[in-house]
Amino acid sequence: MEKTVVKRKTHTSYIVKKRYEEKTYDRVTTLVKKGRKEILKAHAAARGESLNRFVNRAVDEAMARDSLTLADISEKNTWESELATTLNGSEDEQLNISDFPRSNLSRGEVL
Repeated sequence: MEKTVVKRKTHTSYIVKKRYEEKTYDRVTTLVKKGRKEILKAHAAARGESLNRFVNRAVDEAMARDSLTLADISEKNTWESELATTLNGSEDEQLNISDFPRSNLSRGEVL
């Protein structure tokens, strides 16, 4: 009976996997203080996630939270611009909203 020797394709598999990862993913490297990596890994494991999935989820959640903040800022800037145009009556010579005391505007008082 002949014995068939099967060579492991570790090097080829590594190259194929690396090529796929380079084509599909971007790599982001971050530095954390000594010991912090283990804390992050333990937290991720407690949630049933890999460290990579945990970091991606944390970034996604922060970006979603920040985009709400950016939308609020955008809405506020639009409101301030419209208020200045209305008070001044001209878009060419708008009053700067910072010319008015912030406390009066935040309490909804009429100027």
